[in-house]
Amino acid sequence: MKYLLLLATLLLVACNADAPATGTALRSADTDRSSAYDTLHVAGGGVLHLKPITEAAFRRVPEDTLYKADYEATLTADTGRVRRQDATLILQPAQGPAVTFRNTQEQVELPGGQGSYNLGTGTYSYCGPLPGTHQWLVAANELHRSRFGFSELHHSYHCLVDQRTGQRTNLVGFPVVSPDSRYLLCAASGLYEDQGLEGPAGLQLVQLGPGAPRPCWLRNPQHWGPDGPRWAGPRTVVLAQARLLPDGYDAPYTYVELMLP
Repeated sequence: MKYLLLLATLLLVACNADAPATGTALRSADTDRSSAYDTLHVAGGGVLHLKPITEAAFRRVPEDTLYKADYEATLTADTGRVRRQDATLILQPAQGPAVTFRNTQEQVELPGGQGSYNLGTGTYSYCGPLPGTHQWLVAANELHRSRFGFSELHHSYHCLVDQRTGQRTNLVGFPVVSPDSRYLLCAASGLYEDQGLEGPAGLQLVQLGPGAPRPCWLRNPQHWGPDGPRWAGPRTVVLAQARLLPDGYDAPYTYVELMLP
């Protein structure tokens, strides 16, 4: 009987992906309500400890300046190594061929022969060089139709392009650079797929170094979506938690601070 009880205990711990096997009161942060004991496990064995904070504490941490500029990104680009030629965004790395992103559109006929209009199916905006890195940043918004054309889904993401080699690295959301320029943190809530918005979602950490960016982990909570991360220190991050109410409306944001492992 003693061995059966021990086996049952081990199975219970293994089934709880976010609860540490330490016998403490810590719990999974993938819930509808935050607490002071929330944790999230990430790939590689790391554990994120989330601590609730106030909105005022969140807003005291400065927002990334490039993050603000991204919302005003236009379809223009600099001359020289980054330029736009008609509908094509062209980025020329130091070595290798140019990397291109071409805006696309299609003509949609209105019912009853009432004419037609042009629908953008791919829009790529140059956000600028990512500070402290050897990367350019491009924002992508693509329109995908279902197989039979009954629905449309907007697929949004960001893409890094290495200024040295042209290598692309897709990101779930807008990247913010850590104060020591060693990491990027990206976030996308992923809560609105039923409203025609889709794409990669979750909280993503990417390591920067002399070579290409290296994705470390991606964690996608099921009960809330991460939004607007800000670095409060080399390993400390604050972010907003987006949730939906049972009726589908947005719940008020909650805010947390987390320490990276």
